[in-house]
Amino acid sequence: MDGNSGKVQATGPIFDRLAELLAEEVPVALATIIERPGVWRAGVGGHLLVRRTTGDGVEVLGSLGNDGLDRVVARDALGELSAGRSGVRHYGEHGEAREETVSVFVESFAAPPR
Repeated sequence: MDGNSGKVQATGPIFDRLAELLAEEVPVALATIIERPGVWRAGVGGHLLVRRTTGDGVEVLGSLGNDGLDRVVARDALGELSAGRSGVRHYGEHGEAREETVSVFVESFAAPPR
């Protein structure tokens, strides 16, 4: 927490990279676990930063604690980013569809209109 403002300060490589991309007006999505049972490597608050690069390339930074979950959330986050939407998505422990074990908020930062 910042002693002067009382606000939580987001720090670390994911947020440093997010700040860089936003400053360059590069479209990017940040996925954050907001609900998850049990104790896993990356519990509530785990982050995944996703953006498209040249061609079919994708840059992914961070982890939500499971490779399958990371893969599915990265795919869905790119879809949300392409549509310019932010919202909550639900998955199984390993990224399974039609389950609600894990809740992830995907925040899209689309490029501003030109």
